[in-house]
Amino acid sequence: MANGEEISAKYHIVMFYFEVLWENVILIGCLGFSNSFRVEASGLSGEIWLLWNDAIDVDILKVSNQFVHGRACFFGSSRWVFFTAVYASPNVTIRKEVWNQLSNLNSGNDLAWLLGGDFNFILRSKEREGGPILGSDISHLFQDFIFDNGLLEAEFRGNEFTWKRGLTRKRLDHCLFNKSWANLFPNSLVTHLDRVGFDHCPLLLSYPRQDGDRESRPFRFLTAWHDHP
Repeated sequence: MANGEEISAKYHIVMFYFEVLWENVILIGCLGFSNSFRVEASGLSGEIWLLWNDAIDVDILKVSNQFVHGRACFFGSSRWVFFTAVYASPNVTIRKEVWNQLSNLNSGNDLAWLLGGDFNFILRSKEREGGPILGSDISHLFQDFIFDNGLLEAEFRGNEFTWKRGLTRKRLDHCLFNKSWANLFPNSLVTHLDRVGFDHCPLLLSYPRQDGDRESRPFRFLTAWHDHP
């Protein structure tokens, strides 16, 4: 991983998930961001950390053990965009509760909304490979949530799978957004970065500028995992 100054210069918002270990807290402190927000671990769920630099103003609007919802605005701009950092519980019963909670955050397509993180489910059978088949990992609740809220799935490049343990590989991590976000950032692209020492790979959401696009779009959103159960 790059040093703190390199990360804070490259990304405007970074989201981390991890178990409560002292070395992880030290890691967060070394990344060089001037602002942070933390959701403490509860039960099987690890912690959620949001980090951001001074180029962006962030308001935290709603907090759960499975997500953090807020809005962000670049200094000098009057346009707010909404984001939800998701860390769905590994407990199936608890995870079922998150879909209605997330749906209640939807303010409609007039406001740009991005959701990203570990949803702990796959959407399609091809998003799993290897390992014992103990039941379907496909969540119809997850599929219904995307459809009912009019969300789109960001295109990605890189490894097809975002999680690996033993011989099992899955794509558990996704970035979703509504039509307003798609209109504002039409080139949104997720890169599955190399997995180094962890069972999840980090996801980087960026917006390459189109030819003739005069509007500056420096927003970067990185999700990363450390010792995720």
